[in-house]
Amino acid sequence: MAPRPRSRKNQKLPEYVYLKKGRYVLVEYNPETQKQTEKRLCSGEATLAQVWAVYEKMTIPAGGRTKTFRWLSKQYQDSLMFLKKAASTQQDYRGYHRRICSKMLEDGRHFGDIPLKNWTIPTVRKYLDQREKEDACIGGNREKSYISLVFSWAIERHLGGVTINPAKGVRRNEERARTRYVTDAEFEAAKSELSGYLPIIMELAYLLRARLSEVLDLTGMTCLTRASICTDGRAAGTPLPSGPQRSNLRLMRQKF
Repeated sequence: MAPRPRSRKNQKLPEYVYLKKGRYVLVEYNPETQKQTEKRLCSGEATLAQVWAVYEKMTIPAGGRTKTFRWLSKQYQDSLMFLKKAASTQQDYRGYHRRICSKMLEDGRHFGDIPLKNWTIPTVRKYLDQREKEDACIGGNREKSYISLVFSWAIERHLGGVTINPAKGVRRNEERARTRYVTDAEFEAAKSELSGYLPIIMELAYLLRARLSEVLDLTGMTCLTRASICTDGRAAGTPLPSGPQRSNLRLMRQKF
C-alpha cells in the first residue's frame, strides 16, 4: 500500500520533516524498536532554505569526508554545465536532488548518504521500486534520469572516483498514459470555481500550450497583441506559437 501523500504545505520540506508545535522536526523510524523518534531541526520561523541546510547538516554521515551521492549532486549543481540549463530545468533538478537524498532506506540511512563506491544497479532498482510503491512512477523515472546524468558527468571528469554509471541498464518503471482528455465542459466548470486572475491564467495556458511559469512571464503588452508569443522556458528561448482565437481574449485584454 502506498503511503499517505504529504499535505501541500509539507511537499517542499525534506522527507519525514514536519512543522510541529512551532518547530521543524525530523521523524525517524527505528526498525529494531519499531518506534518513531523526533529530532528538532530548527525554529518554525526558519525559511525553507534554512530548514534544508540544517537537515542536510544533520543527516550527513559521520566523518562527512566520505564522497556520497549528495556530495556529487552538489558538485554537479555548482558546475557550468548545470548553470547553462534553463531556469525551470535547474529548479526541476534541485527537486530531484532533494527527493533522492531524503529518501530513507530500511536501515534508517538516506539514499543521498550512500557512498559513491557502494552505488550499484540494485541500488537504483531499489530506489525505483520504492517510488513505484508510492505510486510515483513518473517522478521516479525522472529522478533515475537525473542519477544517470550526475554519474555520467562525474565519469567524464574523473570525479569522486566514479567509474561506472549504476543507472545504466536499469529498466524504468512503467508509466500509465492518460486514457481521456479533459472536456470543454470540465475545463469551464473548473474555471467557474475560481476568481481573479486564475481563470485568465488557465485560459492563456490553454491557448498558448504554455506552462505556468511561461504564462506568469507574459506582460500586458504581449497579451494586447493579436498574435501572442511566449517563450518555452525549457528550450532556452524557443518561441511557442499562439493558440486559436477565442472570445475570452476580449476579457483578458480588459483585465490587462
